[in-house]
Amino acid sequence: MDQQPHAQTCFPWSAYLICLTPFPLLAYLGLESYGIDYRAFYLAGKAVLQGLDPYLNHIAVSSDFYGPVNAELAYYSGWKYPPLSSYLFAPFALLPYEISKAIFIFSFFLYNSFRSCCCDSLL
Repeated sequence: MDQQPHAQTCFPWSAYLICLTPFPLLAYLGLESYGIDYRAFYLAGKAVLQGLDPYLNHIAVSSDFYGPVNAELAYYSGWKYPPLSSYLFAPFALLPYEISKAIFIFSFFLYNSFRSCCCDSLL
């Protein structure tokens, strides 16, 4: 019976740790920034939850729809994606903005670190 050496079958934890090394710095920068791109995602999810068009500026409806992308005088919001994708951000819009942004950033980094460390070794 041909057995592989233990070193080849183990999970490469050192590679995973190397992938996670920049995470604290990037997380800090992401959480301390305003997140202008994420604000558009968040506002689109909030618009969907309230039955509004995610492409239009709804600052007149509520001050919660304010964002630097859609200033008070702009007719359109900062949403430039297909309509169905705004439904993906509706669960994030149920939370306060800062908590929602933190969860989004954490899940983004977790997914990318897993993908770069684990999936490359499977190919």
